[in-house]
Amino acid sequence: SNAIGIHRDPHRDAAGIPTLTRDPSARLKKIRSAVEYSEQNRSRHMKMTILPRGDDITHIVLVGRLDTPVTEDIREAFSEATGSRQRPAIVDLSDIDFMASRGIGLLVANAKALMKSGHQMVLLNPQELVNSVLVTSKLDKMMPIACDLGEAVKMLGGVLEQSDASCVASDV
Repeated sequence: SNAIGIHRDPHRDAAGIPTLTRDPSARLKKIRSAVEYSEQNRSRHMKMTILPRGDDITHIVLVGRLDTPVTEDIREAFSEATGSRQRPAIVDLSDIDFMASRGIGLLVANAKALMKSGHQMVLLNPQELVNSVLVTSKLDKMMPIACDLGEAVKMLGGVLEQSDASCVASDV
């Protein structure tokens, strides 16, 4: 037992993996399998889709959790789809239920790249928690927030399409 009364098994590490074993590579095998499992399941946390439009606007839909590992996984593709294209962009955050600081950094970096080329990124319909973080940190000044696609397209000076109809409030 240690000074604060926590009892640890002397034959296991902090993760509960046995440290004394007949097979010295067993610990390494367990770690590798945990990492492989994590890598295989990481893609389940995020989906990025670029929707076709008839104007110059790039429309990206993100679905899932924009946590640190996922942000690193999509960084290059997201940057190519936004900042590198040098076109106005709409980023739909309506299905993002969590955004880590790295995710916010990804949005900010690409919004800045667009601003340098004279374009803007508009964030579409973020969930309440994500919206609160963006507004509290005043990032909505750099990346305006639109509640529906029609509003986002208007902010960017794009052409309204039939599919850009306003969203219907679902609070009943």
